[in-house]
Amino acid sequence: MHFPRTAFALLCGLFLQAGDLSPEQTAKVLKGIANGCGEFQITCKEPALKAALSALGISVEDGSAMVWCTTAAEAKAQLHLGRLVVVGHRDLSSSACVVVEEEGGRPKILLNTANLRNCKVKLGDALMKIGEKF
Repeated sequence: MHFPRTAFALLCGLFLQAGDLSPEQTAKVLKGIANGCGEFQITCKEPALKAALSALGISVEDGSAMVWCTTAAEAKAQLHLGRLVVVGHRDLSSSACVVVEEEGGRPKILLNTANLRNCKVKLGDALMKIGEKF
């Protein structure tokens, strides 16, 4: 039986949305962000990303100043606590400080400058230069 191309594309879309980086790629970018702002631990509840972060030597601890969020509600709550909120989807950008997404096969960093001003964690100069501000 032939599996229609459209059905295959829809099925794949359920597991990996456009703009998603793999957990390993995301972990590398998060490590760079953490090092750039002097943070050595990250709060993350996503199991695959937690494992990738741990493999890179990043401590995954609740209550860290840097937080990986996957929902708008979680991001808003963490933002109100002054944490550096990092997300993986542009649609969460209004509640985040940093968006990490894939563009053309490479990681792209977007910076929400309004939210960064209210964050207790300050990004390094190098990150501020390479990130696209909005």
